[in-house]
Amino acid sequence: MSIADLDRSTELLKLSVTERDGDSYDRFPHVYLHDIISRHRGSGMGTAALQELCAYADRRGLPILAVFVPGFTATDEDALRLACWYYRHGFRQGTQTPEDWSHTVPIRRDPMR
Repeated sequence: MSIADLDRSTELLKLSVTERDGDSYDRFPHVYLHDIISRHRGSGMGTAALQELCAYADRRGLPILAVFVPGFTATDEDALRLACWYYRHGFRQGTQTPEDWSHTVPIRRDPMR
């Protein structure tokens, strides 16, 4: 499977990623997760897509960088739920717990071996 296979669009889910050699977020090669947009929350499609992306990054030994953006209409509870979802998948924002994550600081998931 290639990174192009992970950047796909369907009626239910849009997963957009880019493999980069290094940029302003991180000077080392990494995968950057642009967004996961699911019209049917709770269906498991976002989780399946993120697990696929994590497996890809793990095989390549690459971290994943993302920006935690809960959306303009999200409540504090929605934002916390999204932060905890990323946290369960291994994403971290420094030493902060998901309750203290900032929307302006990238989150990172290091490859798991």
